[in-house]
Amino acid sequence: MRPFSFEPKRILTAVDFSDLSSLALKYAAVGAFHFNADLIVMHAERIEVPPYILADDYERLLSELEKRRQRAEDFLADYVHRVLGNAAERLNILYLIVEGHPADAILQASETEKAELIVMGTHGRTGWQRFRLGSVTETVVRGTKVPVFVVRQKEREFIDVNDPTAVPKLTKILCPVNFTETAKLALNYAAAIAVRFKAHLTALYIDEEGKTDREKASDELCRWFPDEVTTQCSVEPIVLSGHAANQIIAFAQEGDFDLLVIGAERKPFLHSILFGTTTEAILRASPIPILVVPAQPNNFLD
Repeated sequence: MRPFSFEPKRILTAVDFSDLSSLALKYAAVGAFHFNADLIVMHAERIEVPPYILADDYERLLSELEKRRQRAEDFLADYVHRVLGNAAERLNILYLIVEGHPADAILQASETEKAELIVMGTHGRTGWQRFRLGSVTETVVRGTKVPVFVVRQKEREFIDVNDPTAVPKLTKILCPVNFTETAKLALNYAAAIAVRFKAHLTALYIDEEGKTDREKASDELCRWFPDEVTTQCSVEPIVLSGHAANQIIAFAQEGDFDLLVIGAERKPFLHSILFGTTTEAILRASPIPILVVPAQPNNFLD
């Protein structure tokens, strides 16, 4: 397996001025500082044009909308400096105010701005509340072509969120695999990050049917590890039995991991795109930060 590195040079994070988006901004800032990347901070809002607007009022409306956009951009810049403090001066930050539904705007901005990583927060809602309210993060993960780093409040942090110039302290990375090409791609990302931070990497396979030869599965996992990982950091293949999502979430919690890297296998259903149930469950319930790798991300690996 050829060596590669994960070195995003344009990182996009969307904010709505909530505590959760502030947390995502702090993670994005640390990533931008560590990778010497541009940090694109965007805010999306919907501007409704009155249906009764007259032609004579159109120019005045355009002028008012431009003033509103400028005020929003100034507010966004002030917000970023409040959250990041003086460290914001050390980063190359681009401010972006866009109109539209947040999820659609984020996906569009990630393409037009050539983002190589998206950083977002999620509330991890489940059941009827999640169905009723929807999830911008899940919609973005379904539609993106680049990895999405997902953070959540009250979780173990592998960075000092109060210091945007901090060095991430990644010591243990977990990557669930199921012997698909998407899982292999996710393991590549996990391996690149493990090499970068000299972290311990665990590849976890869950035998849901209880029919897998554990020794053979473990040997296969070992063959999946890139050579540079086995020589530069410690690796470990694990094979367990049981319900995949439950086992992965429990293993991540009990193993005191810092980061979970998982592939998102898209499955078409009518006119929408769904994840496998395992990916969805982990995205909503993971106790640690997640890097979600889409099945066919943009080719920015070395």
